[in-house]
Amino acid sequence: LKLLINMEENKNLESIQSENIEKTEKKKSSAEILLEKLKQRVENQADTIEKINVLKEISQEVETEATPDVLLEGEEKNPEIVSDMPNYNDFSREELSEALKSLLEKPIDDVKEEIEIVKNTFYKKRNAEIIEKRNKFVEEGGEKNDYKIDPDQIDDDFKQMYDKFKDFKKQQNKKIEIEKQRNLELKTDIISKIEELIEKGETLNKTFDEFHKLQEDWSSIGAVPQHEAKSLLEKYNFTLQKFYDWVKMNMELRDLDLKKNLEQKIKLCEQTEALILEPKITKAYNTLQIYHEKWKEIGPV
Repeated sequence: LKLLINMEENKNLESIQSENIEKTEKKKSSAEILLEKLKQRVENQADTIEKINVLKEISQEVETEATPDVLLEGEEKNPEIVSDMPNYNDFSREELSEALKSLLEKPIDDVKEEIEIVKNTFYKKRNAEIIEKRNKFVEEGGEKNDYKIDPDQIDDDFKQMYDKFKDFKKQQNKKIEIEKQRNLELKTDIISKIEELIEKGETLNKTFDEFHKLQEDWSSIGAVPQHEAKSLLEKYNFTLQKFYDWVKMNMELRDLDLKKNLEQKIKLCEQTEALILEPKITKAYNTLQIYHEKWKEIGPV
């Protein structure tokens, strides 16, 4: 009986051990699966880092071509795609080079946005080709640091053509800056002329005509250098307010003058009525002529 009990206990113990082993193997299997997933993720990250490093090294050689140095006033770095523009993503680098050559024969101001799109597409394809060739070089046993970018005639031709476009934009920007400086001088001169109107003290009608003409001239003048725009506009608005204050003051003085003139002319009327009582007609007539002259000199009411 004891022997049978021991055999049964041993059997149960073996069963429990077997179950524990199976559980351990399952856990180990899950851990191995997780480890493999982590390993794959690390490899993917390493591959991504490898690609980033490749792009960084390539960018040292092609970044100048891939990024425009100068933008015209109001020009955006991400130009909108024209609706009737070809889909340049479907073009090969050779075709993109020919497209750039064709665009440069047109008025640059009309196609500058399209040229930027062609350039961006070209270097996107160029970079992709370099990465592909470098990966193949590494797969064949080469060291990534030993890889050298092969000379490319299409790349050289495209760069030369795009450099011409950049030179044109630089010249355009230079002209724009010269024009802005000239506009600054013209607008500053207009502010000075408005201040002179206040100091002249001429009749309001004539002053207003000159003032409106200066305002029209200001509006017709183009942009000024960006760093001067705010202070110039503040000075202009301050001078306008100064002019309007001067006009208001003059209008108030004019009202006072008109009132004074009215009082003087009423007095002349009373003095003229009093001449009826003058017994000497000649004296009354001569006095009336004096009143006539005074009436003219007094001015409007």
